Amino acid sequence: EELQCLATWKDGRNKYLVGTLKFVGRNAVNNEDKF
Repeated sequence: EELQCLATWKDGRNKYLVGTLKFVGRNAVNNEDKF
């Protein structure tokens, strides 16, 4: 698994992470999950 961080920011107590999580060799149909 590899997490590529695109942006992070802090809002009060909450910390947000925007990135792309790639699963290598686990799902051949869709190997990218974006959150």
